[in-house]
Amino acid sequence: MKIRILNFDIVSDFDIRISDLKYFMAKILSIAHRGASGYAPENTLKAIQKAVKLGADMIEIDVRRTRDRHMVCFHDYLMHRLTNGHGRLRNYTYQELKRFTICGEVIPTLPEILKEIKGSCQVNIEVKERGLTKDLARLVREMELTRDVLFSSFYHLELAKLKALDSRLRVALLFSQLPSVSVAMKIGKEIQAEALNLPMKRITQRYLRQMIDEAKRRDMKINVWTANSQEDIQWLKETGVHGIITDFPDRIKSIS
Repeated sequence: MKIRILNFDIVSDFDIRISDLKYFMAKILSIAHRGASGYAPENTLKAIQKAVKLGADMIEIDVRRTRDRHMVCFHDYLMHRLTNGHGRLRNYTYQELKRFTICGEVIPTLPEILKEIKGSCQVNIEVKERGLTKDLARLVREMELTRDVLFSSFYHLELAKLKALDSRLRVALLFSQLPSVSVAMKIGKEIQAEALNLPMKRITQRYLRQMIDEAKRRDMKINVWTANSQEDIQWLKETGVHGIITDFPDRIKSIS
């Protein structure tokens, strides 16, 4: 691509890759982790509403399925950390789940959460288990959210299935451990990932800079989870990540 810059009597030509231009012009996204979970119970309508109020650019939520195939927003596969229930969430029907609350908040369905967010910001749906791809693809199409939803998962094959169902669906590779740069790029290319979501733990300046440079060349983006401290957020912003996943989405904009 050739860009011609006119500056009074000076005319200069230079070459620039479109991917470079898009990458550096994009602002750093504030991605609310399980909603604004630093201020309200995670994955609840209250946390979602708080994230929207704080101006989050994207809200990350987790999805699982009940015994009767309702998709609900809940992080853990076991009930006891967040509720007074016990055992696996998938062993309960949705009606049975209504008996339990998270700090007084009900466990919402995925359609309820998407309806609450629609029109306010983007959504990152983390696919927490296998076998949800067809229902997820159908739901986002029915709600006309195909371009507003980014799917992420540690189950990379599930992301590939989503792309096979509908090439318009956006996916991000989620990693629990830092992958080698070459492996991450190879998998990202194979499933046409839009982004790589990397863990903050043990990440280094050299590694992150190399990952960002390689991603930029492939028109992919780098998001990092979960960063909450002022020092970590400042460092990530200076290093040039695309998005910061945080429990406190307002901190991304307040830290310059």
